[in-house]
Amino acid sequence: MNAATLVTILVLTLAGLAQESRAAAPIDDRANDAPTVPTIPVKFTSELKIPSLMGVMGIEQPVRCGTDGRVFLRTASSIGMNNDVVMIMPSGSTTNFRTMSIMDVPNAYISRYFPTDNDLYALVRGFSYGTKTVRTKGQMPDGRTVETSGQAVSLQNYIVRFGLDGSYRGAVRLEIPFQPSQFGVFTSGDFIVSGRDNDSGEPKTALVRASGQFDRYIELRGDITGKSESVREQARSDNKGFVRGALQWMVDTTELIPDGDKLLLVRKLNQVTVFEIIPSGTVRRVLVKAGPADATLQSLKPAAGRWLVQFTKSSRDGLGVTVLSYYVDPETGRFLEKLVYSTPVGLGVACFHDGEFLAVRQNEEGEMILLKGTPDTRGSGTDQPEAE
Repeated sequence: MNAATLVTILVLTLAGLAQESRAAAPIDDRANDAPTVPTIPVKFTSELKIPSLMGVMGIEQPVRCGTDGRVFLRTASSIGMNNDVVMIMPSGSTTNFRTMSIMDVPNAYISRYFPTDNDLYALVRGFSYGTKTVRTKGQMPDGRTVETSGQAVSLQNYIVRFGLDGSYRGAVRLEIPFQPSQFGVFTSGDFIVSGRDNDSGEPKTALVRASGQFDRYIELRGDITGKSESVREQARSDNKGFVRGALQWMVDTTELIPDGDKLLLVRKLNQVTVFEIIPSGTVRRVLVKAGPADATLQSLKPAAGRWLVQFTKSSRDGLGVTVLSYYVDPETGRFLEKLVYSTPVGLGVACFHDGEFLAVRQNEEGEMILLKGTPDTRGSGTDQPEAE
């Protein structure tokens, strides 16, 4: 890979990270009448240092949860460099899933990843150079039009698989008629792939076979479009009026999360919208009720028959972030209880496993810490969702 290619990939990577790091439109606290819910203290009693992650620059969100309390993440130092995924065991030991081991995809770059019981899957983009020279025109910030030329590049999308020991198992090429942004894996090995139409930019979600072959589109009734008010509001507030840019951001920040034999497609909108998809393609939509005022959705994780929904809220001086965590009823979307953590947990809990919360954060010395805590239902009280 030549220097120009490396620069191009790094620029595209940083642009993508900047896009993902923008705050979503604030969660709407409808009429300021969010219900009073019980409060459950969560006491973190174990802090385990992770020596292999010493000195990393930070953690990329989202942090994902596997089975048996495994935590999957990418560190900020790996993004745009080797792009590896790291698995942290409850013991603190780690396993790396290395991009350089993907030998059957040219110039592989891991876009998204998805852990299962026995494997780690990743959405990978690869590119190769053609023999033709192409010329393109672009506009500089000062209004000047510039023309550049270079070799034609062929871009392809793949889903690759690793064993949980870090060994590389192989890739399937995605044969789908749209640009993928996210994906999830059913226990059968088939995929749900979500992304954008190549021409219109409208959201697309499809059932894809384990071979990578397109099966059929899945209708998400009530989903966003370029005409949705939430998209237009996002365009006005954070995209300089560009509806297509706002729609792209909303699609690209969507998450697909495993929940037993189902997959949850989570749109991070003003009102958090969850599409629960079963292997047959049947969909159920759940609207999470009004959350804390001036907060944005950080993550949603299944937890013992409920959803652990976590929001972040900036401090009044803008220098800090508060994590607000709630149990939500998956059937109704209503808030059930608020969780109050005994110690800072970074940007939220990564996993809930066997009655225990696991979180990863970085301390002031730059050490990465694995935290373990348990809820104390005996100490429950009441609180308002908008309280810090």
